[in-house]
Amino acid sequence: MQRNEDLQAIFDNWGPLKRCVHAYFAQHFGQLQLSPAQLEILKTIKCSQPLSHKALAQKMQLTPGGVTQLLEGLEEAGFLTRAVDPADRRVVYLSLSPTGEQKLKAFHKVGKQLLSEVFSTLEDEELAVYLQVQQKLLTRLEAYQQQHPNQKEEK
Repeated sequence: MQRNEDLQAIFDNWGPLKRCVHAYFAQHFGQLQLSPAQLEILKTIKCSQPLSHKALAQKMQLTPGGVTQLLEGLEEAGFLTRAVDPADRRVVYLSLSPTGEQKLKAFHKVGKQLLSEVFSTLEDEELAVYLQVQQKLLTRLEAYQQQHPNQKEEK
């Protein structure tokens, strides 16, 4: 019975925890001059570049039109580069420009500050246990995604 109560408490805390983290980042996004969605796009492209527009939309679970709107500002700011696929000129691959790489470095600095502040309340042993649990959950969720894919990802 305690497990069910613990799971309910975790579920109940999930939303407020997410909102608090987002609020912290929102306060610091102003200095980066990017929205949270734009930062997520930069991170996604960084991890999978070069990446087609269609594949980016699938990874972000957004419509191609939604991704296009987010990409416009990033391109205007010079954070992205585009390369046409020589085999199929309809396909364009996105990569980060050096300016985009710098923006991500600035974001990571803000993220590390947040983690240092938030996790300062944990003892070293608690932090190690949290990391172990986080990695275990991530492994489980990745396995679940592989077993239950909604859409086939493409590069």
